[in-house]
Amino acid sequence: MARADNDRSCVKTLFDIVGGYVDLMYSMGSVLLADLAQETDYQSFSKREEYFWLQQFADVLNRCKACGYLLPDVDPDRFANDLLVLLYENRLRGARYTTQWLFCQALLRGIFQTNAIPLIDEYMEEHDLAAHA
Repeated sequence: MARADNDRSCVKTLFDIVGGYVDLMYSMGSVLLADLAQETDYQSFSKREEYFWLQQFADVLNRCKACGYLLPDVDPDRFANDLLVLLYENRLRGARYTTQWLFCQALLRGIFQTNAIPLIDEYMEEHDLAAHA
């Protein structure tokens, strides 16, 4: 039972971190995000924020890999960077909040081992994230 709880905790933490990032981006408009990215006065702040979120994503994905849930050839650090960039770019393009969640679900299902995918689906169902689409 402790193993199952740890597994769920790993996935919960992953979704909590991804959710925090998505929520932060949606608390600001896409126009504001684009404007801030171009402002030289905010670039150092933006870089610090980017580094913080990248580290959070990488840490939790490495934890998921240590739990044995990521496919063997997945590089958690590289995937963390790719995920961060994709979510940010999607937001700048005006992607809807629920579209981002479904996009995350699809990407994460693609890097998780088959036996771990139900944990992702369980989390999505428990939090009714798929129903918001």
